[in-house]
Amino acid sequence: MAMERALDVSNYSGVFSREAVACWRQQGYGHLVCGSQRSEITRRQLETAVAGGMSVDAYVYLYWRFDVAGQVAAALETVRGYPVERLWLDCEDAAGGLAPAAIVGRIGTAVAACGAFPHGIYTGRWWWEPTTGASRAFSHLPLWHAEYPVVSEPPPDFAGFRAYGGWSRPAMWQYRGTTQLCGVGVDLNQREVLAAVDRAPLTPDERRELDGLRAGRRFQQALHAGRYAFRPASGRRDAVELVRVEAGRPLPLEPPSIVVVD
Repeated sequence: MAMERALDVSNYSGVFSREAVACWRQQGYGHLVCGSQRSEITRRQLETAVAGGMSVDAYVYLYWRFDVAGQVAAALETVRGYPVERLWLDCEDAAGGLAPAAIVGRIGTAVAACGAFPHGIYTGRWWWEPTTGASRAFSHLPLWHAEYPVVSEPPPDFAGFRAYGGWSRPAMWQYRGTTQLCGVGVDLNQREVLAAVDRAPLTPDERRELDGLRAGRRFQQALHAGRYAFRPASGRRDAVELVRVEAGRPLPLEPPSIVVVD
C-alpha cells in the first residue's frame, strides 16, 4: 500500500475555486472528501475537484433523531453522476439518550441503505466506544478514523493506530481539524491507496482493454445507482434499449442505444 495526502471539506467550506484545487495539488493533496448536506454546494465542490484532477469521496453526517435511510438516500442522489469512489457514513452525532443497541441498529440501517454503492464508517474511538458499546458489527467496512495527535506533521504512522471496534487499521486517518489551506477551510487526512506497480508502458491493445474494463465498471455502478435502465426495444423481440433515468422517468438516449440479446 502507498500513502496519499487527502482533504475533506464541509458545506461550510463553500464553493472553492479551480485555483484552490491547483494549489492543493501543488502541495501534494490528491484526494478530496465532500460533505453532502447541501446538494448544490456539494455538486459544485465535486465538479471543481474532479476538473482539477483530484479523486473524490463524499460523506453524510448522520443525525440519529431523523430518518437515517432517508439521509443516505439523499446523499446518494446528491453525488449521482459524479465519480465518487465511496460514501462515508459520518458517525459522531450525540446519541440523544439512545442506548448503544439502538445506535448500532441505526448505523445498520444506514449501511443497508447504501446498497451496492461502496461505503465506509467515519468515526473516532472517543465516540465509537461509549456510544455503540464498542460494537464490532461493522469492522468489515473501511474505517475513516478521526484522531488528532499532538504532533500532526508529518502525518501519523498507521502502524501506531490503536485498535477499536474490530478495526485493526484505518483506510484513512483525519489527523488535523479545520485548517486554512489555499484560502479554504479543510481537514487534513492521510489515506492508503494501492501502490503503482513498476512495469513497462501499456501497449495500445492493453490500454484499450484497460479503458474498456474501467468503462464497464463505471457503467455497472451507474446501473446499480439507478441512473440507467434497460427496457424492451420498440418493435423488436431480440433487443433491449438502454435509457437514462431522471426523476424516476426513462429518457431515451440520442441516438438510441439498442442492445441485441440472445
